Amino acid sequence: MIGHILSRLIILGSALACFSQIPLDSLHGPMCGMVDPESKQQVAISPSFTRVNVVVTDAIAQAVVTQRFVNPFGTKTEVVYMFPLPDQGAIHGMKYEYRDSIYVAKIMERDKAQAKYDSIKQAGGQAALLLQERPNIFMQRIASMGPGETAFVEIRLSLPLKYADGELELAFPTRIGPRFQSGPAGKVSAATSPWNPPEDRSGPEFQFNVLIQSGLELGAVYSPTHPIDMGGLADMRKSLEERGVLEPNDKTSLAFTQAVMLKTQTTYPNRDFVLRMKRAKTASDFSVALSADAKGQGFFMLNLFPDPSLFAGKRGNMELVVLVDISGSQMGWPLEREKEIALNILSRLTPDDNIDVLAFSDNVTYAFGNNTPLPANAQNLAKAEAFIRGLSVTGGTQLLAGVNAALAVPVNRDKQRYFVFLTDGFITNETEIVSAISAHPSKPTIFTFGAGDNLNRYFLEECAKVGNGFATPVLSTDAAGALVESAWRRIEAPQLENIQIAFEGLQTSDILYPVSNRLYLGMPYRVSGKFDGSGPHTVTLTAQRQGLPVTLTRNIDFSLGDALDWAVPKLWAREKIGQLMLAQGLTTNNKAAIIQVSEEYQVLSNYTAFLASDPQLATNDNSISGNMPTGLVEAPRTMLFYDLSVRGSMLFIDWKAPVEVESIRIYDLHGKLIFEYRPGSRAPAIGRWVWDGRGTNGMPLGRGRYLISVRTKSGVRNQVFVWSPAR
Repeated sequence: MIGHILSRLIILGSALACFSQIPLDSLHGPMCGMVDPESKQQVAISPSFTRVNVVVTDAIAQAVVTQRFVNPFGTKTEVVYMFPLPDQGAIHGMKYEYRDSIYVAKIMERDKAQAKYDSIKQAGGQAALLLQERPNIFMQRIASMGPGETAFVEIRLSLPLKYADGELELAFPTRIGPRFQSGPAGKVSAATSPWNPPEDRSGPEFQFNVLIQSGLELGAVYSPTHPIDMGGLADMRKSLEERGVLEPNDKTSLAFTQAVMLKTQTTYPNRDFVLRMKRAKTASDFSVALSADAKGQGFFMLNLFPDPSLFAGKRGNMELVVLVDISGSQMGWPLEREKEIALNILSRLTPDDNIDVLAFSDNVTYAFGNNTPLPANAQNLAKAEAFIRGLSVTGGTQLLAGVNAALAVPVNRDKQRYFVFLTDGFITNETEIVSAISAHPSKPTIFTFGAGDNLNRYFLEECAKVGNGFATPVLSTDAAGALVESAWRRIEAPQLENIQIAFEGLQTSDILYPVSNRLYLGMPYRVSGKFDGSGPHTVTLTAQRQGLPVTLTRNIDFSLGDALDWAVPKLWAREKIGQLMLAQGLTTNNKAAIIQVSEEYQVLSNYTAFLASDPQLATNDNSISGNMPTGLVEAPRTMLFYDLSVRGSMLFIDWKAPVEVESIRIYDLHGKLIFEYRPGSRAPAIGRWVWDGRGTNGMPLGRGRYLISVRTKSGVRNQVFVWSPAR
């Protein structure tokens, strides 16, 4: 049943353009890049439609990702687009539909896949290539799209959900923020980008649908980022059928407790989609996902939720080093929110604690004039607070220099040293920074806070992971005080360390433990691996709290049931690849092992690629486009039933024959609607239609290339035209 539902859940995170002459990290979204065959220049064109649908079960989200692209030009060209996906997601499937064929992708070594794709493209054949550029940024290419034609791309992925303080969070990125090109000559590379994304994106072009099936009783379900409609499956069924999530005859045997849909409206905020699900009960318990691969090998993903009593005790004196990002990307509310967080944290210190505050952009500045921490007495706190309040945005994000300066602060062996990093993480040298933290001899404890609606969550989570801490994303709609309160409870409560897991009577292998061997109040201990056996078994967690032993025991049934958690082997492979990447740092010494895992489990890595080049007939059962809304598809000029011309400051359409016109729309090549004309009677159009070049807002159209969409009773015809009004 779940496989059928997932086949209906067509989802693709927002595509973003890739311009060959512009660095990867300059990209924003959502948009798609195409080469204009006439000018030979890259042109930004938005996908004509994106649908994001997800199935959530306990701590796992399973998704299928689809987007529609149109070639508006008069000759054949290639689609190249860049887009974000969740950094912990296991990308384990890709296919695309073009004309009447489906092309299903397979994992190959990256260089070989690229070479084969280039050969097919050069010969004018059909192929699609999916590449991982960073753990949360992907590039896809579609070769040889004909004039006016459409392609549909589908990507499948699974990801674990973030959990803290009784709340599960699904965060799906929809935009790549501008990244600072780190280094001595660093600059914000987005400055060279030909297009910056609008604050809002078109509502009719974007859908996000979520089905929730959970063995855990849920309380509030809400989105802090987007307007949503929510209800039981029966109540939402009609809307789900209209969106192609369910078929009218589908009988859902799974206990979907709720359905969530992005509310239909004209525009949506151009920021990451976040959905939060509160557990009704947060007492100590567990969740386990079980599955078997094609060979019958069992896999598990286990989340243990320790009782709060295991973290009882008083904290010792601490030394807190706070690093604040004041670079250009923090302009506006993000810096103000960083200040609020930093001041809130400082207010929680006692005179027995030490404090040091640093700020960085192109240079590092210190609250106390040097890098020596001082007692957190009233005088020093007042000085640190004045320093924070006086911070303003300036310069570039030289984060590595800031991190090195913070780590260089002299250590006081009598106090517990903690670091707090406040940044959105939009830099290009994540690996270098994470490696510097991981290799530092002091084994620092790092907590990251990121203020922004489009964060580099991968970097924030990775820094905290290797720093034995945790990450706290802060959205514009979040109450920073409440988030700091929750984070501080975890920071000052004694942590569980030196954690070990024992599976009594169950044969296990290839177990992947968290990179951080420290567990905080309100957070789960997540472990995954392979197992042989069945039935209930005792799982025991042993650890130390402030040097004293603690034990947690659970009786867990390892019997394989419904195949809902078929993605568990994929998630295990993704975590294995991530740990191999982390272990190799700036080198490539784990490349062969990463390729082996990637190919065996068909999970994408930075050393492999998904290549789709072998066609099969598209049918009703395997079609990607079956439930997609009608798109903007340009017809070759020989199929047009009108003549279009631009003379002076006027656009003319001369009809070749009587036709019932329902609407005429003008779009820019980002997909933004400029003008719309709807004849009241839909009378047969004969003669000439004239437009004066002014948009719906009354502003004159600027010079450039635009798309005109003429809808008639028999269908839609689109054409790109050049607008060069007389001056």
